[in-house]
Amino acid sequence: GKISFPDRIIRTVKHKHPKAYLDALQTGQFLQQEETVSAKELPFEFMLNALRLQGGFDVTLFTERTGLPQALIQAKMNALQAKGLVLLMTENGKMVLCPTELGHRFQNDVLSSFLAS
Repeated sequence: GKISFPDRIIRTVKHKHPKAYLDALQTGQFLQQEETVSAKELPFEFMLNALRLQGGFDVTLFTERTGLPQALIQAKMNALQAKGLVLLMTENGKMVLCPTELGHRFQNDVLSSFLAS
């Protein structure tokens, strides 16, 4: 699961085994694991959701949602565009990043470029 707050994102894992889940209901400990997403992982976390959109997204959303500067991902966006996997275009006065048809087919490759290294 994912819980988004204005200042952080938390990834959660619920108990998978039915008995463990039912036992957790008794104690109120519904989550098996809870982890705050690090700043280093935020670009991937953001792109994991944003690049699924067929129409793309306004690149200013990256900074609004992560608190990180767009410059942090600019080189990666340019490299993906050079490979024909995404388009950077102006739409209604906004810069929009949109996966191409090829980018959708190779979405894992596109996303992996935003993994923390």
